[in-house]
Amino acid sequence: GSIYIEPGEMADEGPYGDHTGYYNEVERFPVFTIDRITHRTQPIYHSTYTG
Repeated sequence: GSIYIEPGEMADEGPYGDHTGYYNEVERFPVFTIDRITHRTQPIYHSTYTG
């Protein structure tokens, strides 16, 4: 698979609720496009706990 990043292409992201109970501001972030997602039989799960 491939990930494509078009230089200069940005989009609004958010608002998202955070662990303090407030919402973050809408911010502009780079856009990337993924053409394929695969999965594995024995996946690795990454997680974090905050707050």
